[in-house]
Formats: sequence, C-alpha cells, structure tokens
Amino acid sequence: MNQQLAIKNAIEVKNLNFFYGKFQGLKNVSINIAERKVTAFIGPSGCGKSTLLRTLNRMYSLYPGQRAEGEINLYGQNILDKDQDLNLLRARVGMVFQKPNPFPAMSIRDNVLSGLRLAKLKIPDHEILVEECLVKAGLWNEVKDRLGAPALALSGGQQQRVALARAMARRPHLLLLDEPLSALDPFLRIRMREELKSLQTRLGISFVHVTHSQDEAMALADLVVVMNAGKIETTGPAREVFQRPSTAFAARFFGMNVLAGRMVGPVAGGRYVDVALNDRTTVRGVPGDWLDTTAGKPVLAAVRRESIQASREPMDDCHRGTIEAVSFLGVTEEYIVDIGGVSLRAVQQASGFRRGDAVHVKMSPDDWIVLP
Repeated sequence: MNQQLAIKNAIEVKNLNFFYGKFQGLKNVSINIAERKVTAFIGPSGCGKSTLLRTLNRMYSLYPGQRAEGEINLYGQNILDKDQDLNLLRARVGMVFQKPNPFPAMSIRDNVLSGLRLAKLKIPDHEILVEECLVKAGLWNEVKDRLGAPALALSGGQQQRVALARAMARRPHLLLLDEPLSALDPFLRIRMREELKSLQTRLGISFVHVTHSQDEAMALADLVVVMNAGKIETTGPAREVFQRPSTAFAARFFGMNVLAGRMVGPVAGGRYVDVALNDRTTVRGVPGDWLDTTAGKPVLAAVRRESIQASREPMDDCHRGTIEAVSFLGVTEEYIVDIGGVSLRAVQQASGFRRGDAVHVKMSPDDWIVLP
C-alpha cells in the first residue's frame, strides 16, 4: 500500500511550544490534522489560533526572534528540522490570508502564477494552469476575458478568490486559511463559505481554517478545535463541540448560560444529576465527563440560550419566571428571565414579551450539561 495513503493524518503536532522573543504564544500543543478534512481553530483574540496556523508552514521564519519547539510532522516528516526546505514546504502547504493580497502591479494571470515564479518552480503550461486554478476558485467565468487586467481592480471577494487560485497553483497537499472571509460583507461571506466547502470536497485535500465566526466554523469544519491562552481547550466534531462542550470556557465561548451550583446527586439511574442553583431553584442535567456526583460538591450547570422556552401559557414541568430585559434581534428576541433568583438568557422567536411579564419557562434535562 502507498505509504501516504496509509497515513490518516496529514499533520501531527506534538508538544509544540512557540515563542515571540520571551513571550510564549503556544504551550505544549498536540493536535492531529486529518487527511481530506476541514479542521477549524476558533477562540477569542489572542488565544493562539493564528500563531498555531503559521507554524504549519513556518511562516514565522520570516520574522526574527520567533521560534518553535517540538514536532510538526507533515506526512511523517518533521518540518521543524533545521534542514527543511522552506520553498518546498510552502508549496506543499499553501496559505490564504485574512485580507485579499493581490500583487498590485500584476495582472490576474500573473497573480495566479506568482507563487510558482517566486519559488522558481517549473510551470508546464501557463494558460491551462491559470484556467484550472480560476475554475477551482469559482472565478473563471467572471474574469476569463480580462486575465491581463490588474488584479487590484477586482472586488474584495474576487481578489480573495485570486488568492485562493494562487495558492492552488502550487498544488498543495494542505491549505491554511487565516480568517479569509472576515473582510467580506455578510452576504458575500456566506457565499464564499459555501464555495470553500465545495472546493475542499472537490480538491480532496486538508483545509485548516482559523476564524472568529462560530457560524463559519460549524458550517465548514469536520473537526473544531477551541483554543484558550495558547492551549487547546477542547476538540471534537463540530456538532459535538457546539452542543456538548466539555469545559466551562468552551460553554461560555459558545454563548451558553453557565451557572454555579451544588451537586444534589444522580437521578434516573445516573442518566441525569440534579443541581441546586440556589435554595429555591434546582435543575436537572446530563453529567459531563469526570464529574464528581458527591452531594454538596460545587459544579457548573450550562444550557444553551436557544434551549430555554418561555411562554405565557403553563407547560408540563416548567418554572415560573419574570422577564427582566428584552433585546429585539429581528426574527428572534433575547430575554433575560429570572427563575427563582437565577437569571438566564433565552433566545426564541419574537413573542412580544415586555419587562416585568410573568412567564412559564420550560427547560429539558437533556439540554443542560453539568461540568466540574
């Protein structure tokens, strides 16, 4: 069997530490990047996600005083070895940056070919390669009659697709995307998100995507990695990480209500646990991993805003509450609702509630997660 086909991971990062001079930006990071999948790194500003991305093709080597320690194995070869050919590495690991960056003095055609020329790589047939890459980037039909025009004259979205075509011209094994959609308007961002997913499926290569947008990460990624303060906080399939975060940081990052309480104990044969949020309000939820269910232990109970249902009419197994604040969001509204001295944020279809309204609040035990 071909050795490359036998390897399931395109990249394996082991015990990676990264330094900007004396400041440590990454701390003992280990993560696998699967072949032919989209891996998204997400987290607050300064968490280390872009730093990690730029170690994967050693872009940091362009800047004095920056260094990486550990291992980054690209199909079994440690790219941190001192004899690594950086031109070859960046041909194998392409990159698209946050802002469209066409070379201003170059035509659309020359921008697509520029990476190959800078690396002094052989270009077999210019015109065929340019067409192939622009077709893959979804731009060919828009520019095929003006390939000699300046790339800088294109719209922002078109310029970003030129950058994609330029990266693909080198036929990379893996493509790094550093917030490539953040500078686009909302409508174009959604369109480009769909095009990126389609492109990755057609190319069949690994994409590593850094983004601030939770929607973007969930729509694109097979695996989501949440980072915090230079470390990996949690990782898993997109739906699992979003719906069942394993840490309080991840739960808060995804906008969940996270409340301190004390363990009451297991119920329903251990399927659920009861948690007292105060002396008046107890909730029932699914226990997280490694949860100590000893009565009286301090725990955190988390629930998604969208999982809280407020109504003027009574419902089975509901709590009585009072609307404390209302924010109109268009199709939906966000409410802060008090339930027995506990404030929760709820998002649901606009119902016309006003501050001070008495409501009935329903929350399913399956929607609550109880964390250490």
